[in-house]
Amino acid sequence: MKIAFLFLTLGDLNHEYLWREYFKGNDGKFNIYCHPKDKYNVKSDWLKNYIIDKNVNTSWGNTIYAILELINEALKDKKNDFFLLLSESCVPIKSFNKFYKFLKKNIDKSFIKKYKHGVSKYDIEVRLKYFEFDKDLLIKHYANWILNRNHSKKLLNKKNILKNFTDIKNADEYLLSVLDNRKNIINYEIINVDWDYTENFSNMINDLRLNKRYEKYNYILKKIYQEIAQHPRTYVKINKLIINELINSESFFARKFDKNSNILEFKDQILA
Repeated sequence: MKIAFLFLTLGDLNHEYLWREYFKGNDGKFNIYCHPKDKYNVKSDWLKNYIIDKNVNTSWGNTIYAILELINEALKDKKNDFFLLLSESCVPIKSFNKFYKFLKKNIDKSFIKKYKHGVSKYDIEVRLKYFEFDKDLLIKHYANWILNRNHSKKLLNKKNILKNFTDIKNADEYLLSVLDNRKNIINYEIINVDWDYTENFSNMINDLRLNKRYEKYNYILKKIYQEIAQHPRTYVKINKLIINELINSESFFARKFDKNSNILEFKDQILA
């Protein structure tokens, strides 16, 4: 059994050293594939070794064809049983061995994390207004996930249907809706993403906007709200409390970690 690590990046990984330490001693159990937005943004000689040949245009929230190219390349190795989609801001929060053992016990499963609020009325009426797809089959999920080989093949075979997704804002949060057999798809947060932090902070900004004392700052507060609400929490300065919460979660990876984050201070704890 091999795990295909699919890195969809802007350029280099934010914490390459941590990843290299993570992979150490596990040769033969994984393969790495990278699709950067622009290969000339990749300065790391190590990561350059894993850049796939075919590069397609990507934009924020619209990365479907790049994902399909990564899967297509990874499927060429028949020993790849799992296909894990990651970004440059992802980091491991448990050891490779723990992750490998978990997957070995769930060889026929795929793991995606659905948004707790699901497909909203706003999604249906605005984002998906002209979308030609059965709305009852839609799921809204986190942009990072892990698929087994069977589901990865099926996703690749749905390329024609996925053309309908390319005009949707944040299309990468809906693309797994095309997987019609969901028997072995588990709602599980393999990659920890802290949207609750964003939601709480956004609500606080909204409360300020509704407060007449801050009426003259309404335009600025609205801009701040619109920017914050689009992204999950970004980790810069972390402490023992944060790292322990992450390690003790069900997840094996986490995002978004800024390139200036002090995550390396906890390397030994993470990889234990």
